Amino acid sequence: MDVLPSSICTMYNLQTLRLNDCLLLTYLPEGMRTMSKLIHLYLLRCPLKRMPPNISLLKNLRTLTTFVLDTEPGRGIEELKDLNHLANRLELESYGQAGTGRLGYSESSLIGERGKMAGERAPEDKNNTRINRRLMNAFRSKVNDLELKEMYLFGRRYTWSSEQAIPTLVKLDKLFISTQWEDLFPEAHLQALSSSGSDHCPLLLTWGNRVPKQKKGSNLKPFGQSLMISMT
Repeated sequence: MDVLPSSICTMYNLQTLRLNDCLLLTYLPEGMRTMSKLIHLYLLRCPLKRMPPNISLLKNLRTLTTFVLDTEPGRGIEELKDLNHLANRLELESYGQAGTGRLGYSESSLIGERGKMAGERAPEDKNNTRINRRLMNAFRSKVNDLELKEMYLFGRRYTWSSEQAIPTLVKLDKLFISTQWEDLFPEAHLQALSSSGSDHCPLLLTWGNRVPKQKKGSNLKPFGQSLMISMT
């Protein structure tokens, strides 16, 4: 079954939906926003291609294990900002050009679709000299225009491998943050994890137990103390 039946959306009183390890499930019903009493949605190891629209309407949601980034209206990372009860682990996945969110900007949202950009911000981001300096300079210029900084990555120099006999290694997965976010979460730590099973290295972002005092007008709302970021 690659699509969950839309009839499940009529279960208005459902509070927990466990779909872990549904290895063929690629789409959720478009009308899930009507399941207003849903509290826990488990989607671990489901190969979803996109999320249902307007998931931000599930105001009671406390557990959401996976969110697939998209640029279509109602499917971007901005859908998470009003889910104030979310906690524990959340995996972000991307299948193309991703939107921007409260953490900063993804690399693909700064330049374009992954297949159309160089991927490296500086020569040291790649283990060989085959570098598109025009795209690299455009990438760096865009980061400067947005007044963002790249968060330091612990545990690994490169995050992507061509997996060939003589591999091309690139620091392709990055996290960019604003000064405002850095001031709110001074204990934040970005760690590279094992890349077994993928040519990309997942990143684990943690920001400690400190609950920041929100400035008036700020939309930076923390949920839990960690966030898994994985690119496919």
